[in-house]
Amino acid sequence: MRRNMQGASFLSVVILLSMVAAPALAVMAANSVNSSSIVDSSIQTRDIKRNAINSSRIRDYSIRKEDIHSGSINKYKLTSNAVNTYKIEDGSVKTQDIANDAVNSAKLADGTVGSVDIADGSITDADIADGANISDAKIDFSNKTKTF
Repeated sequence: MRRNMQGASFLSVVILLSMVAAPALAVMAANSVNSSSIVDSSIQTRDIKRNAINSSRIRDYSIRKEDIHSGSINKYKLTSNAVNTYKIEDGSVKTQDIANDAVNSAKLADGTVGSVDIADGSITDADIADGANISDAKIDFSNKTKTF
């Protein structure tokens, strides 16, 4: 990892120590750097050995939403059942998040959609089943012809 230490990089110091001092001294110097010696934003991706950081080295709940690059997690990176209703923030699912024809009446619990959820004028004759048994009280006959 690249760290600033009195104008020289950490790697340069280790190389210098290994050439000048005994190997044990170089190992001690390499292991004596702690987080207070690291300047913020000084460690780059190229400084981290491949697979050096994994889930066992990340403290639980330490990764926040702002730490994750937009679009970096997709459905292929999630295990089955990793996301459920309890993990979805209220109001966070928008129309554009739902695939066309993904929601139908079979997927709606009885009583979950009421008249306040239906846009005025959105129900047409084609939406009403034959023999729906709609009472006369629900029909505005001023615009319709009543037949017996």
